[in-house]
This record gives sequence, structure tokens and C-alpha cells, in this order.
Amino acid sequence: MPTELYLDTARLGLMPPRARRAHHDFVRLISREGASAAVVEFLRSGFDSWPAAFRRRHPDLGDWRGIGPFLQAIRALTGAPPVAEVLLSGHSAPLMGLAARLLCRTCRAVFHTDLEWPPYLEILRAEAARFGRRLVGMKAREVLLRDRADAGELIARLMRGYRTSDADGLFFTEVTHDGIHLPVRRLVSSLSAFRAPRFVVVDAAQALGHTPLDLAMGPGDLYLAGCHKWVGSGLPLSLAVAPRRRTRGLVRELADSLIVSGRLDDPLLRFTRTLSTGDIEDQGETVNLAPLFSASAAVSGQLGQADLAARRIEQRTENGRILSLVAGEAGWSPVVPHEDFQSGILMLRAVSNEVSRTEADHLRRLFGAHGVILTAYPGGLVRASLPDAAWAEDQIGAIRSAFTRVRSEAARRDSERWWRGTRPIGIALAPGPVV
Repeated sequence: MPTELYLDTARLGLMPPRARRAHHDFVRLISREGASAAVVEFLRSGFDSWPAAFRRRHPDLGDWRGIGPFLQAIRALTGAPPVAEVLLSGHSAPLMGLAARLLCRTCRAVFHTDLEWPPYLEILRAEAARFGRRLVGMKAREVLLRDRADAGELIARLMRGYRTSDADGLFFTEVTHDGIHLPVRRLVSSLSAFRAPRFVVVDAAQALGHTPLDLAMGPGDLYLAGCHKWVGSGLPLSLAVAPRRRTRGLVRELADSLIVSGRLDDPLLRFTRTLSTGDIEDQGETVNLAPLFSASAAVSGQLGQADLAARRIEQRTENGRILSLVAGEAGWSPVVPHEDFQSGILMLRAVSNEVSRTEADHLRRLFGAHGVILTAYPGGLVRASLPDAAWAEDQIGAIRSAFTRVRSEAARRDSERWWRGTRPIGIALAPGPVV
């Protein structure tokens, strides 16, 4: 069945028309021009540098004004100062590697919670082991989801752990993959009142385009994010922003050193750093540039709606309330933290044991078969990314139908599996005399 409702933006956002048109226009450009002088000039100086004939032929590339204006647009979208350091990468792992190196270079012990993205923690653990640094992890998920602790209770709990840990570095997540929105600014301020951290890294991958960001006022020395989730570039483009005056020089120095030495190995990162200097003739590797142009269009679209950011959050909250009610009628219970931590991501857990025993991949396929795309986890848990437009009646109907049918089909499959596993085994008997 074709997709009726896409609720998986936390994994990969849908490409809005503006970004899609930019991508198509770039494909048309390279199908005609390849790596000609026209393309080189476009990369370096942007759309306005082109002759009128090229601008008429490729009007949907108009959001690309050159690497400098694109970096400024990212600063504006994140609320970072105009002089903030911005790094672009085709993958998130190299930038997390840089963040881990910065933490381990400046700090003896790094404090974090169990809310952080596990692959990022693995990168941090590997770097800490190389440098002989300590990681101090505090459990927070259970107290937030089971006990529904509020912000004050969480901060008090983390304060106690931070005081006894002797940590001088922090790694926190602004919005977790399961929708917990941490009050990072308030949290870091409270911890700093006891002992100011030397370096703070914030994972904002689920925050950019989802919640308003103000990095100029934020506590992070380095923020990790991307344009391919809530911003909607469609093509992966990760970014790191260093907004603070006291540490952005350190970020720039270490990043450039690791790039030159080959230890920060990402072709797009290397290319965009070189492009910023104006020299793009000496690139030794062909680079996938397409993410730059869909991202520039998506970022421009987001900036055009910046005044609606608060309203979009309100609408996502209302959509979450409606989804909870409709899914609840079909036997799914919302897994929500205290309102202090709620976001535009809603987790729902199946009440019935039959659905809870369904494998996550099969559960996701069942929803997809009924036109609803979301993420599924073991234990009958699903994640929905809430849209910022009000549900239409047919969308609510699609949700009700999908959750009801998935529950029914999962229960039937579980029953059939039980029956196959417990039915009597036939015994073949030798034929005897007929009496």
C-alpha cells in the first residue's frame, strides 16, 4: 500500500518541494555541464555569479549563493553568532569523532547520561580509552519515563552525580531519539554553579528544525546536528557548530589539523573547508556535492518560517495529544515523560502481550502495509514524529485504521505461531491386522 502518513522524520525527513526542485536542477546542471567552468564558478560564488542564460536555465538553484552565505544561513537557523565556526560533513561519525577528541583533549572526565545516542557513546568511549580519560554515566531514562520526574528532580539527581564524579566535561543530548527534550541550558547552568566544565558537547541532531535553537545563548562549545531530519534536505548533510568565543578557535585549529593529517577523513568536509578559502582546483577526490544544494534550499525554507517556530511546536504537541487518544482506542499506550521534557516525538507501547512479542522489523512492515511509516522497537514500542500541520480527518482515520489492524494482525500471527509450536505431534503406527 502506498504511504498515506509519514511519521518517521526522526529517522529521515521528507524533502519539501523547494529542496526537491533544487536537487533536480542540480542533476540537470551536471548532466549538461559536468565539471565545467560554469559549475566551478557556481560552487565558488553562487547563483548570482552566473550569466543570465544559466540563471534562466536553472532557476531552482537560486538558494545557493556560495559556501559563505550558506554557512551564514546555518548560523541564522541555529541562532549562532555570525562568527561561529561551522563544519559540514557527509556523515555524522567524523564530526562526533572531532567532538570526542575535543572533550578528551580538554577534560579529565566526561559526564553524560544514558539518554545519549549509543553509537555516539561508542565513539566517545574509544577516544577516552585512547587518551586515558574517564567517562561517568548517570541513569536518567528510567526516572523520566517510569517515575515522570520533572526538570527540577532530574537536575537535582544529576547535580549529585556531577558533584561526586569530579568530571570537568559534559556530553548531553538536546532532544533524544525517543523524544525526551532535555533543558540543556538550565541543566548546564546548574552544574556550572558547582564546577564549570572545561568543554561541553551537545547532540542537537533531533533538535535542529524541530525546536527553536539559540546557540548564541546556549551552553555548548560544540553542537552536532544535521539537515536531513527535521530540516528536510533529504540527502544526508551533518554539521557541527562552535558558537562560543573562548573555544571556537580551538575547534577550528584541531579540525584543520586533523583534516590535513587525514585523521578527520570526510571528502565533503575537506572540500567545503577548501572551498571556503576559494581554492577548489586541487581536490584529489571526487565529492558528492548534491547534499549542499538541497540543504541550502531546505534551510532557506526553514528561515522563511522562523516566525512560526513557536506555533509549530504547539501544533506538534496538539497532534501528539490526538495521536495518543486515537492509538489508545486501538490498544497502544503513550510513553511520555513529564511535560517539562516533551517534544515532537511520541513513543507508544502496545498494551497486549501478543503485539509486544512481535519483532520490531515485522511491526514496522505491518504499519507500512497499512500506509503509515514510523520506527518500531522491540517490545511493541513505536516512535512517531509529529507533523507541524493539523491532522486532517482522513489522516486521523488512517491512524485509527493502521493501529487497529496492526494489533489484530500481530495478535493473529502470535496465535498461529503458538499453535504451530504446541499442537500434538502425529505418530505413525505400523499397520495391524484388520479385525
